[in-house]
Amino acid sequence: MAADEAIVGASLARRLKLSVGKNVTVSARDVTQRFRVAGIVTTGGYEEEQLFAPLVTVQSLLQKQGKVSRVLVSALTVPMDDFGRKDIALMTKDEYEKWYCTAYVTSVAKNVEEVMAGSRAKPIWQIASAEGALLTKLNSVMLLLTILALCASAIAVSTSLMASMAERSPEIALMKAVGADRFQISSIFLGETLIISIAGGVTGYLIGDQLAEIISRTVFNSTIASPLWLFPTAIISAFVVAIAGSIAPLRRALLIEPVRVLKG
Repeated sequence: MAADEAIVGASLARRLKLSVGKNVTVSARDVTQRFRVAGIVTTGGYEEEQLFAPLVTVQSLLQKQGKVSRVLVSALTVPMDDFGRKDIALMTKDEYEKWYCTAYVTSVAKNVEEVMAGSRAKPIWQIASAEGALLTKLNSVMLLLTILALCASAIAVSTSLMASMAERSPEIALMKAVGADRFQISSIFLGETLIISIAGGVTGYLIGDQLAEIISRTVFNSTIASPLWLFPTAIISAFVVAIAGSIAPLRRALLIEPVRVLKG
């Protein structure tokens, strides 16, 4: 934005009948500055009654070069928990280091005060609490969706294996007839389930990683890096889901009576 341009709040623009491209004159301390309206801002808050201009121009207009009274900082933080609310004076060295490196509102304010010497950082608790509550609810929703997705996957695996067991019942009956015990039959099908679950876990991890990157870039305009523990977690989760879905079909397969099946 140029030095002679400004952004006007929507309410102020309506009251002064301003639009993009028009000029507005501001006077302060016997100094007059003419601005061209570069945009209209709508926030739903008090900002709609304000006019925003480059800092250097405002300082010159108010004859307070190089001075600021307040700086609003927007930071990505984590919800406050019992540890974050703990008095830092009572923390051990390890606890203080953990608190200092965690993006709590209080620790971010502490970092701002250290970077800007002589400043006092005061968190806006209404906004921080609202953001923390929203983040907690989003985490709960994502956890619920994950559980539902795992349950649906287990049901899908169970249905598919049930149909497969019905088709392979003569094969299972023949194995029992030639002397295969329950352990050997279970090992065969569990081995197949293990191979399928590994393949499904790898495929799901790769697709999920790409989708997470696309969503992060398009929705949040940021990049995301998958942690190393996520890959083995995806494999183990796929195996657990596959085992859970194969319990009922495997029990049904073990109850097959060779005489009835082989006689048709």
